[in-house]
Amino acid sequence: DFQYPKQRLNTYFTYETPNEFERPISVKSAEGKWGFISPEGDFLGGGLIYENAMSFKVGFGGRKYAGFKLDGLWGIMDEKGDIIETPKYQSTTEVLKNIPGYESKNPHLETVPNNQCAAGSRLFMASGKWGLQDEHGRVLVKAEHDLLTCFYGGTAFVPDYDVKQWCPIDREGQRRTDLPCKDIYLASYRSHHSPEVLDANPWVSNVKWMRQYYEYGLGLRDTAPKLIPWE
Repeated sequence: DFQYPKQRLNTYFTYETPNEFERPISVKSAEGKWGFISPEGDFLGGGLIYENAMSFKVGFGGRKYAGFKLDGLWGIMDEKGDIIETPKYQSTTEVLKNIPGYESKNPHLETVPNNQCAAGSRLFMASGKWGLQDEHGRVLVKAEHDLLTCFYGGTAFVPDYDVKQWCPIDREGQRRTDLPCKDIYLASYRSHHSPEVLDANPWVSNVKWMRQYYEYGLGLRDTAPKLIPWE
């Protein structure tokens, strides 16, 4: 029962999944703990025990590495689950700099899992607007939206400030009229928790929460917005 990945990883816009993965994938449990699953279906590095996790990157000789967060610090493991750097780094940027042989194609667009979508695609921001790109930096949806969610079944949602709802768009970035808008959208959910209140207006508070969530994923904020446990 995973919170992440919420969608199956085959194409950038659909739920379909391949039978095999080229590298381990990161997963998040319903309890909010992270871990890695190998292409063979085995847990790596101790299972679901981490506070956060990065996707695997290819370094020297095709060897793959990922960052993991434990006790507030980031470490690095390889694709076999062996720890090559114990947790000592403060940020994902430091992790990327210390993966042997890894060279970012665009270091300003590196993300943590908050912004990762189907098949390695990811949300990105340019000039204050949001779009979607693939793992190689190719733009799939232009950065022309005030905020944008990942795609599920060919549909993403954007905030419509006129109607104060999240409304659906297609893969061309155009509004879908065959689907209804939503009052609330949350990219992260935890049982018996509610998002912290950031504005007296519930819809505005929801949009602000989502904006902080994605900004944290891009490293533009030091802390993610909170999910408050029910009393």
